[in-house]
Amino acid sequence: MITIKGITEAYLDCRKKKRNTINATKFEVDFEYNLVRLMNEVNSRTYSPSRSIAFVVTRPRYREIFAADFRDRVIHHYIGLRIVPILEKVMNDRSFSCRKDKGTLSGINQLKEDMKACSCGYTKDCYVAKCDIQGFFMSISRSMAAKKIDELIIKNYDGDDKEDLRWLASITITNAPEKNCIMQSSKIMWKYIPPHKSLFTNGSDMGLPIGNLPSQLIANFKVNIVTGKQIGRASCRERVFR
Repeated sequence: MITIKGITEAYLDCRKKKRNTINATKFEVDFEYNLVRLMNEVNSRTYSPSRSIAFVVTRPRYREIFAADFRDRVIHHYIGLRIVPILEKVMNDRSFSCRKDKGTLSGINQLKEDMKACSCGYTKDCYVAKCDIQGFFMSISRSMAAKKIDELIIKNYDGDDKEDLRWLASITITNAPEKNCIMQSSKIMWKYIPPHKSLFTNGSDMGLPIGNLPSQLIANFKVNIVTGKQIGRASCRERVFR
C-alpha cells in the first residue's frame, strides 16, 4: 500500500513548477483531502487517469501535446521518484536529456572533451554525426514499454509499495489519453500534424503522449536500450558520436 507520506512527497515534487496553474491551484485549495482520496483510490485499485487536455504547439514545429490533469501528474511524480534512481543505474553516461546534473550544457561540454580525445589533441580529423529519430515517441509500443518498465521494477525495486508501483506504472503507460481528451486547439490545427505523429491517427497501442513525465523517462530508457552498446568510451580511432 502507498502511504500519505509517499503521496505527499510526490505532490510537493509535482507542484514545484506547476503551482501557478489553474489545475494545481484547484487541487491545492483542499490538497489534504485530495491526497488522501488519491491514496485511497490507488490502494483500493479504483484509481484511473482523468481526462487530458490536448493541444497543438507551433514552435519550433507543429507538435501535439497532451497535458495530464494535476492529480495524474502527482501519480506521474510518484512513479518517477521511484524509478528514476533505478534508471540512473542503467543509463549510459552519454544520455543528457531530462536528467539531473545533465542537460544541454553538460552535453556540449562532454562533446568538446570527446572531440579532443577523438582527434588525439586536435591532431587528427574526427567527425560528428548529427542525427534524429523521426517520430520517436510515436514509434513506441505502450504495451511493450509497460512490460519493460515492469521488468525493471521487478528486478531492481524493493520498496514496500512495489506491487502498487507496478500497477500504477502499467495503467499510466498503457493509458490512451486520445480516447477521452479535451481538445483545446481547433481541429484544423491537427491538419498540420503528420498522421504518424499524432496519437489520434498513429494506430492502436502505438505512441506515448508528449508532455508527460513517464513518457520522457520511457523514451530515455528506450534510447538507452537501443544505443547503449554502441555509445560509450572507445579508442581514439573507434569512437562514435550520436
